[in-house]
Amino acid sequence: MPPPAPGTLHDFCAAADLGEGEVLSRLIAGVAVAVARQGGRLSAFGALCPHQQADLSDGLLDPGGITCSWHLWRFDLATGECEMAPGASIPLFAAREQGGRVLVEVPADAARPSSGGAASGETASSESVNGDAAGGSPAEMRPSGERPADGGPSCEGR
Repeated sequence: MPPPAPGTLHDFCAAADLGEGEVLSRLIAGVAVAVARQGGRLSAFGALCPHQQADLSDGLLDPGGITCSWHLWRFDLATGECEMAPGASIPLFAAREQGGRVLVEVPADAARPSSGGAASGETASSESVNGDAAGGSPAEMRPSGERPADGGPSCEGR
């Protein structure tokens, strides 16, 4: 998988809110993004499993990968590739820590289930939201880990 394309830099969370071995997910400019801290490094990737749109931040983080909690699809965080389903992958995003904040670069051409975002070069804030079954548009807030009643995706900060 090619490296992430350049895009708009977005504020994801306070660096202190993402501890070692933790994963958080947010909706960034309409794109479901997860960030993991592992071995002191940040990995940013698409937060929804391509299989059935489960929030990968509810999955199991292991050295170099994350496994979806719903059907155990494991994704390599260096390539985005799924080990259980050849051809399936998650997008990867550039991430860095700066000024006590975790910042994620979301390319302008990233798939967006809903509209939104800042103009290129601006730093935009993130929002913790859940998606609905119609394609991930913002919906009501739910407690972390709780699936929507309609079985749709759940993407939120924890």
